[in-house]
Amino acid sequence: MGDLYAAVQRLARLHQGLTLLSKIENQQFAAAQPVPLAELLREKLSQLEEFIQQKELQLDVQLNAAPLLMLHPALADSLLSNLLHNAIRHNLPGGLLRVQLRATELVITNAGPALAAQQKPAQFFERFRKQNAASDSPGLGLSIVQSITTFYGFTVAYDYAPDSARHTLRVRFASAVPRP
Repeated sequence: MGDLYAAVQRLARLHQGLTLLSKIENQQFAAAQPVPLAELLREKLSQLEEFIQQKELQLDVQLNAAPLLMLHPALADSLLSNLLHNAIRHNLPGGLLRVQLRATELVITNAGPALAAQQKPAQFFERFRKQNAASDSPGLGLSIVQSITTFYGFTVAYDYAPDSARHTLRVRFASAVPRP
């Protein structure tokens, strides 16, 4: 029963992810509004605090700006959730989790397993592509991130530093509304 339940949960996550990707591609998220990114980041980090503590991660949060971005609230939530879940899930126990928010970009860095020589960071934006094939993840998180960033004219880049095994995802915003 436990295995069956786990399989159903995986299928539900897969369905949810594919549905979201389809809606983004069909531009069904037209109602954008100003989203205070710093506030949403604080909320997401608070929600994930237990997972961060379980892995004993060294959290370094630098919210140097508070840009307002014109986004659909559900897509903003999905963007941050996927980036943060990815950085926590693929982090090493006791590893670094750095979140930096600037006026023009969001940078999330985590310690993680070394990439094999044939693995390139850009591959992980492909649907169903994941570093560990045995993972419970459906492999859609970074595809969703890329779809959201493309939808809004942002760019996303994945950098890997092999000497320190640091994985960095950088989202550059096309435009941010200055905050008074």
